[in-house]
Amino acid sequence: MGDIGSYLASIDFRLAVIVAVLLGTIAMLVRIFIQATAEEGLVALPLVGNWIARSALARRRDLATRSWFCKTCRSLNAPAATQCYRGCGPREEVDAGEQQIESPIDAPAGTSRRRG
Repeated sequence: MGDIGSYLASIDFRLAVIVAVLLGTIAMLVRIFIQATAEEGLVALPLVGNWIARSALARRRDLATRSWFCKTCRSLNAPAATQCYRGCGPREEVDAGEQQIESPIDAPAGTSRRRG
């Protein structure tokens, strides 16, 4: 018990309180700064992500830009797909081009009201 008593007697408590208050004040200021800037930083993240994605895509000019349909199975394939995902063959052979979606001639305009 003598060692602990002599250790406690050797501590300058005024200096310890000043250091603790100073460190607490610095921690509060850092916390306030982080809270003030974090929201602005989080708002900027999607913008930075879009910028990175667009710049990466701009460098890849050889990528296809439109989806394509397979002549055989009529499946819609991703623009970068080189083969039909159902295994019908390579894109060069089975690409049907863009599908023209036509509405029936006798289709009424407006909202359909099916009943039954």
